Amino acid sequence: QSKKIGGAKKEWAKSQRILHNFWVQYLENFGSELLRYKSGPPKSNYLGVSTGNAGIYLFMCVTKRGIRVEIYIDRADRDLNKKAFDELFLSKIDIEKEIGLKLLWLRLDNKNASKISYDNNQLNVYDEKNWDQINEFLSENSLKFKDIFFDRINQID
Repeated sequence: QSKKIGGAKKEWAKSQRILHNFWVQYLENFGSELLRYKSGPPKSNYLGVSTGNAGIYLFMCVTKRGIRVEIYIDRADRDLNKKAFDELFLSKIDIEKEIGLKLLWLRLDNKNASKISYDNNQLNVYDEKNWDQINEFLSENSLKFKDIFFDRINQID
């Protein structure tokens, strides 16, 4: 039993090191493009950037099963989250035309949060040979999200 726990802890620590190393190199190469990011590199599978509107973030997420860039709406008030999502959804056609991408719009009625994402399920962050492609995907699409969404988000109450 204790060997299993020890093995799981070592695997978790290895996973955290890989994620930390990924974000270190990502921020060294692309961090200045997201000027509002001021913290050091995380050891988690996501990097969050403020949109300037409390409770609404731009996240870049990396996992074994893929990567994504998303707008994550998670204020304390569920109704405000759904209202913010609905306001953005009203501009879905214009947003997708401007951004040049087909986005995944998830209102998540049974949850507090809502999100709008663009995913690539082909890349695994734990395979370092994918890092150049992941860097390109995250930097290109996070800047598109910033350019297209941030002004709209900051007009939401």
